[in-house]
Amino acid sequence: MAAVKDSNVDDVVVGDDDDDDPVSEACKHDEVLQLNTNNFNLLTHTGKFFIMIFKPPLSYMADQAKLKWVRLARELNAKGTICISDLDCSKSIEICHHLQIRPSPTFLWYENGRKVRAYDAEPDPELEHFKSFVEKMIASNEISVESSASGVEDTDHRTIDWSTDDFETNLKEKNVIVEFYATLCESCNSLYSILWKLMGIQNTASTSLAIGAINCSKYESFCISNNVTMYPTLLYFEKDDGVAKKSYNLSSFMSEKTTEKAVVIKEDAPQNCAPGQVFTLTDKSFDSSIKSMKSFVKFFQPSCPFCTAIKQVWIDLASELRNVTAVCIAELDCTDFKAICKRYHITAVPKLVWIDSNAFRVYNGGGKVELLKRFVIDMIDNNGTTPIMVISRATSNPSSYPFMTVVYLGILGLIKNYLFK
Repeated sequence: MAAVKDSNVDDVVVGDDDDDDPVSEACKHDEVLQLNTNNFNLLTHTGKFFIMIFKPPLSYMADQAKLKWVRLARELNAKGTICISDLDCSKSIEICHHLQIRPSPTFLWYENGRKVRAYDAEPDPELEHFKSFVEKMIASNEISVESSASGVEDTDHRTIDWSTDDFETNLKEKNVIVEFYATLCESCNSLYSILWKLMGIQNTASTSLAIGAINCSKYESFCISNNVTMYPTLLYFEKDDGVAKKSYNLSSFMSEKTTEKAVVIKEDAPQNCAPGQVFTLTDKSFDSSIKSMKSFVKFFQPSCPFCTAIKQVWIDLASELRNVTAVCIAELDCTDFKAICKRYHITAVPKLVWIDSNAFRVYNGGGKVELLKRFVIDMIDNNGTTPIMVISRATSNPSSYPFMTVVYLGILGLIKNYLFK
């Protein structure tokens, strides 16, 4: 599954044994725990953390918030249920980059290595506001335990974080979908939210499927044994009924489900760009096509679930632009035509690229058809000068994927269609 690999921050591996202590012993009772690049991964796995993330110089209000943060630590750290901590972005640039920290300060609630929620701070938050938020977050966890004990599940507060033992237990009874994630991977958090929503409907949709997430920073050896090298990776496992269990990379699983349809599409593919249709390019038609007219090209691979999710969006875009004859909405399979993709430095798919007289611009906007259409019209009429959305020159090593939202919604639909039966 195409994803973001956490390579800029040192992963600190934590042992597989769960820590029975609510918070790390490193959290002192009378002061704010200072997190940094070296200890962030390790410590945030050990319990509940309320983190103030800031970047000097601080404004007056931010400075006042920092003073209140010290008072909050003195009051709450001694209780041993929460660790009040902070992170200086001027000293831990990589972490703040991964967390996409914008305003300073930002307040995040972390629980067992997972970013759970951001605290929407007032311009000048009072100490009581912080305390009230902490009490609410701790109470929500208590509600989860009580609901589980009473046999009533609260889908808003359940956790899907699994240990390796949880994985084995579930696999004996059900088929399972597992997200393998890393702490500082933002796209992992987005996928986690989708799985959380799926979990809320799984009891009515299927009695044979369990959904979980495994932290590869904590269970590294287990992730390695399942050939997990990128985060997030989503795998589907069949029920262990005494036969050796099968594991499917979900991208391959989805690809198999759509192979028959894909073959039909290729056989019926037009030989020239036709209005209202997506033109399937090949190594023989690519150069002549982009020289003859402006082209908006989707570079993809059939095995990529992101590509599968955006397939219908691309078809809808071509239909929307059926009366705009100055552009060709096209696609190229990088699995079949690697040389062309290499020539254009396509190192991650899907990638949407505007090509006009050898000009090469990567679309970095939203995933809605309306936004894509506005981009095309702007490129035709104004050569991309209208500030409708951000356009950037292609790079040889793209660091972000702009369609994460529509892609995850697509994955949600695919999982429901293929697995909840």
